[in-house]
Amino acid sequence: MDDDETRRGWEEVVLSRAERDSPARVRAFARELAESVQPEGMTTRHARAARARGVSVRDLADGMAELSVILPATVAYGIRDRLRRQAAVIRASSRAVAGDGGTDELATGGPSHASSDGDPYSATGGLPGDTATAADRATPSRADTPRASPDERTLAQIGADLCADLLLTAAPTIDPTTEATCPGGLGAIRAQIQITVPVLTLLGHTDAGAAVAGRSPIDPESVRHLAAHAPGWDRVLCDPVTGTVLEVDRYSPSAAQRRYLAARDQHCRAPGCRAPLTRCQLDHNHEAQHGGATTLTNLCHLCVRHHTLKTETAWSVTQESDGTLHFRSPLGQRVTETPPPRIMFLPDSDGAGEGHTTGTSTPPDAAPF
Repeated sequence: MDDDETRRGWEEVVLSRAERDSPARVRAFARELAESVQPEGMTTRHARAARARGVSVRDLADGMAELSVILPATVAYGIRDRLRRQAAVIRASSRAVAGDGGTDELATGGPSHASSDGDPYSATGGLPGDTATAADRATPSRADTPRASPDERTLAQIGADLCADLLLTAAPTIDPTTEATCPGGLGAIRAQIQITVPVLTLLGHTDAGAAVAGRSPIDPESVRHLAAHAPGWDRVLCDPVTGTVLEVDRYSPSAAQRRYLAARDQHCRAPGCRAPLTRCQLDHNHEAQHGGATTLTNLCHLCVRHHTLKTETAWSVTQESDGTLHFRSPLGQRVTETPPPRIMFLPDSDGAGEGHTTGTSTPPDAAPF
């Protein structure tokens, strides 16, 4: 409301209503009254406001954060209603499984197994001397059946967990992507966050220090859970005095490194072995647990047999910058293995182009590989 007279009149009416009504009802009445005196139509204002929809995160204390989503009111309230109803079903199901709200079959109108007249399920229809009913024999007693612990979360907590689960794992109904633009579709995209955690925190020796890089501290338990399922860790080497990052390394080779090594090695690099890459593993020539880096000059393909032999025995391997490997046996014998050559096709030296069949070329003096 931009008009002072209109605002003054609105205020008088609302204050008069506040003298005899509850705050919640006054708030709703004030909002409806303000809507009725707006000079601009709702359609125009809603279209303008909808352009501001978005998602934001605000850091909170103690490793928490607030996720805010600006949406049309109908969508927002629909989301909250669905989460609440799903949360109520989850809690009710948990209590039923745990036995908190369950009832016996007789009390719920189920079939009774205590009838007679020769019924095979009757109490006297068993074997001679057997006083147990068929139901007793088929169904373990409650004392022998372990009960699931009830879900202790509140409805609000279950709703928050459901919201996170749906947003992190579900796929949108409308997916405009193709296999070329997004292999696997939008549902194949997984969330990625960068976490910095000291080694002592990761090992459980201390209870502080972990953080979402550049953003907010997080609890160590969540860090250890994420680290256990992470596809790879980056080892960050820092200056012990200034804390400046000196080097970043990862045990698992990147996709680009794997492509390069596959093109270079072609097969197992052990002397005399030609096992295909499909039966090979990438080996750190200088073992990673002894400080070896995950670099192209410290990696090569070895088949499982030779990888195990090199790792578990006194065999050692060193590599030069061009990929040449130097193997040393436990008895001191040394073997040099150069990268497998690639066949190279060179153009005709006389410049014969396409469509010329009489042109001849002079072969090179030596093979180009």
